[in-house]
Amino acid sequence: MNVPPGWTTQVFSNDRWCEYLGYRDAVVITGAEFEFHGPRPGEPSECLGRFILAGFPADAVAFAVQPYGRRISVCIPACLEPPIALADLLHGGTEGGPVKVRFSAACPGRENPFPTHVVRVWVGRGASAGSRELVERVLASFRYLRGPSDAE
Repeated sequence: MNVPPGWTTQVFSNDRWCEYLGYRDAVVITGAEFEFHGPRPGEPSECLGRFILAGFPADAVAFAVQPYGRRISVCIPACLEPPIALADLLHGGTEGGPVKVRFSAACPGRENPFPTHVVRVWVGRGASAGSRELVERVLASFRYLRGPSDAE
């Protein structure tokens, strides 16, 4: 991924929870001064779980990529392969809330069509066009450098 100058990268890592199909860790990239954490601060659940957005600045944007992990489900979700456009992501969150949430499962490509990651983009309601363009560039720059491993 290409990280814009002045943006920060917050990595979530834990040998037990943050690995899936040979991929490791979760990463959040943002230009905002905001510390991301999950529902239980200090626990590595952010690798596979949700982030608490209370206090996320209304003019901020952020991008996250997290290992997909194991999901209990009857079917495999649709999977986007890079490059990914913001318009391709699903809408999430509360309608009319302070932050627009977009997300999707991502996979390395046609040879590996199963989801390995979840990508998320958060756009504050007051985010400038320039900030929105930067987060779209980060999303579009997301690539897999290798396919998933068979080891778990």
